[in-house]
Amino acid sequence: MPPSMKDLAYDYLIGGNYHEAAALYEQAIDHRPEIVAYYWYLGLSLLLQGQLEEAEMIWAMALAETESDPKEQLRSGDKDLIEVWRIILEVCPSNEHAIDFLIASIDLVQDRLVLADLLIAKTAELIGILPTVSSLQYLELCHQLQPENLTILFNLADLYRLSGKYLESATSAAKILKSPHNLVDRVIANFLITSALIKAGGQWQQANAAYQLSLIHI
Repeated sequence: MPPSMKDLAYDYLIGGNYHEAAALYEQAIDHRPEIVAYYWYLGLSLLLQGQLEEAEMIWAMALAETESDPKEQLRSGDKDLIEVWRIILEVCPSNEHAIDFLIASIDLVQDRLVLADLLIAKTAELIGILPTVSSLQYLELCHQLQPENLTILFNLADLYRLSGKYLESATSAAKILKSPHNLVDRVIANFLITSALIKAGGQWQQANAAYQLSLIHI
């Protein structure tokens, strides 16, 4: 795709002219089918038009190609994939098909630091706005990128608790104790573990052990 056409397709996409953007990305794929980045953008253009099945098919094709051929990952356009993530987070963060794509494509992103900065900042904005299920999915992606981030672990434990996933809440809180933390973090984590295990039922022994541990460190 000539630079001028690539810029035009991107401008269409950002400007909400999704049909025109999709048409240009289809042309680009016809000419250069080996450039996986075009598939990322085409899938997004179709998704934003409500063509969910078509978008999933395009993305699935590209994901299958990159996962089966490591060299293809290097040609998949890291900057472009991160840009597709950015657009999804800005334009349609609650779309379940878009979230499924993020989950499926996270391991293809080479620049984990840039992606983590983008995802964690946006997730912080979205918590409390999106449904709990979607917020949890984003937090789980954040945790995948930064497994020892205490803010993410505390938010995960809290949202799991609010959604009735008490054992998951206890597990997330327990991870805090295995990460670098201070006394306040330890006390809160043990409280979360105790509360979650009691609400889970049938976990009295583990709950009491966690409670006694929290008393020791107060």
